[in-house]
Amino acid sequence: MKRIVVTNSKGGTGKSTIAANLASFYALAGYKTTIIDYDPQASSSHWVDKRPINAIEIQSIRAYQAATARVTKSWFLKPQPGTQRIIIDTPSGLDAAEFKATLAEADAILIPVTPSSIDIHASTHFIADLLLGAKLKREHDQIAVIANRSRKNTVAYRKLEHFLLSLHIPFVSSLRDTQNYIKTIEQGSSIFEAGAKQMQQDIADWSAVFNWLEQCFDSSDRRSGKVIQSTA
Repeated sequence: MKRIVVTNSKGGTGKSTIAANLASFYALAGYKTTIIDYDPQASSSHWVDKRPINAIEIQSIRAYQAATARVTKSWFLKPQPGTQRIIIDTPSGLDAAEFKATLAEADAILIPVTPSSIDIHASTHFIADLLLGAKLKREHDQIAVIANRSRKNTVAYRKLEHFLLSLHIPFVSSLRDTQNYIKTIEQGSSIFEAGAKQMQQDIADWSAVFNWLEQCFDSSDRRSGKVIQSTA
């Protein structure tokens, strides 16, 4: 089971859209997939609810309701047996120290950032909180930034790119500012499920993200001693 946390304390960075597309990709690839939604706005959960009847199944766990559930929190947050990929959608205003246990369990942490001065400033502090408050280790290579709703060849994008590269944290990809994401999410779908020709550029933008995630999974396995020796 691999856990991917999509997080940023700044709201409006597209965390739920990215979480939904991650879940869709892995479900289509044949992995039993669950979204754990900690955001009280419940965007990820609503996306799962809107999925067509014939769409591949994705489990949704409304973690924001755990405090009011009439069962133990551990049972409430437990994914279905056989789950292989868990995508965790976090709320705005996240306190990295309070969320430390969930972050520590993650195999990969993706931080979406949009090209605005406010986002850049907020993300600087949030990444510092991850490294200090949650005591995540930069050398584990489990944290990366993804530029969201970006338009290349603009002053704002160049500032964002300069900022991300200065962090010495992987800047894995840039996702376009396009209606393709909005339209598919509204339908309970994703760019990977739409199958339209106009989605091809957006799908290509994700290839670096998934390559980085696979490297994270391999690194996580090595740290936990799960590497399987190849046989001749």
